[in-house]
Amino acid sequence: MSSLNILQGLRPNHLIVGLSETAAQYESYDVARAFFARPHHIHLVIPLFAHADAQFSEQLERELYPFGTDRNNEFHSRVLIWQTLTWSIASIPRPDESKVQTHCRRHGRYLDHRAYTAKTVQKRAEAFPFRGDNFRSVRMVHGLIAAFP
Repeated sequence: MSSLNILQGLRPNHLIVGLSETAAQYESYDVARAFFARPHHIHLVIPLFAHADAQFSEQLERELYPFGTDRNNEFHSRVLIWQTLTWSIASIPRPDESKVQTHCRRHGRYLDHRAYTAKTVQKRAEAFPFRGDNFRSVRMVHGLIAAFP
């Protein structure tokens, strides 16, 4: 079974916290919400719409939280299928937010305090299932906004 098939078979109300070519480790929404409520992390919601989005997420971990270091133990990643799209939720120590903002600027993105929303089949707007004052939406910079320092 490929990792793509594992993603397509994601159980309702669960997130993936570990993924290999042959298996997935799942976490319930309730367990995730308990982790997200902890005050010493912020949670970055990264839409994985294109290959560049996945690269951004990988670069964030590789550059700021290298594998095999104590820093990597402070980085937590989850995958969620929501509104038929794949989303990454990267949890980082709250004091690192300015480092992540710098990383975002270098890669044409910025952090937004507003939650993502999506139109449902019934044409209603639905907010991302996880949100709060410790959540940040990672958004692409478009047009003249790219000129900020």
